[in-house]
Order: sequence, then C-alpha cells, then structure tokens
Amino acid sequence: MLKIIDEKILRTDDDIEQECKNCKCLYTIDNYDKIIDNEGYLY
Repeated sequence: MLKIIDEKILRTDDDIEQECKNCKCLYTIDNYDKIIDNEGYLY
C-alpha cells in the first residue's frame, strides 16, 4: 500500500524510522545544509 504524507514538520531520519517501522520512507530537504544533519520533511 502506498500512502502519501506531505508533512511540514522537520524531522531526522531516525525519528521517521522509529515512527514508520517496517516501511520504506522518503523525506525531502529544502537546502543542502540539512543533508549533514539528516533532517528533512516526511513525504
């Protein structure tokens, strides 16, 4: 099943992984500084 979530909350990849166990997730970033912090928006 595919579920699209367009959140506006900035999260780390660890937070997303804990909330969405056994799921494949995508998160988007809005600038390259967040790549280092592993932060993005769950999509």
